Amino acid sequence: MIHELKILPKYFAAVQRGEKLFELRKNDRDFHVTDYVALNEYSEGKYTGDSMILQITYILDDPDVCKEGYVGMGLSQAFLYAGKVPLYKEELEGYEIKPLNVQRRLVLEIEAGGDSDA
Repeated sequence: MIHELKILPKYFAAVQRGEKLFELRKNDRDFHVTDYVALNEYSEGKYTGDSMILQITYILDDPDVCKEGYVGMGLSQAFLYAGKVPLYKEELEGYEIKPLNVQRRLVLEIEAGGDSDA
């Protein structure tokens, strides 16, 4: 499952730099570990064109810590720059997302259809 989320530029940049590997969100989308979030940068009422996908690795929904109806999500350092505004899950149907190690950072490679020789 890919959840499409808007994100402000200062938070998008922190995720991009690897400094912010969590999201605090209202749990109105039934988030689960192994789901993906498509973070679409959003500023001044419009999408900027920058998007990335991260995998949810942890869900914190403890009522002693989280406001009712909200969750904290741990996110992987694996991400993909999409370059589309916005990145919708329908655009990814029929594609395989797999990890690819690039310059000590794990990014996601999207390949059309089946297997790759990479």
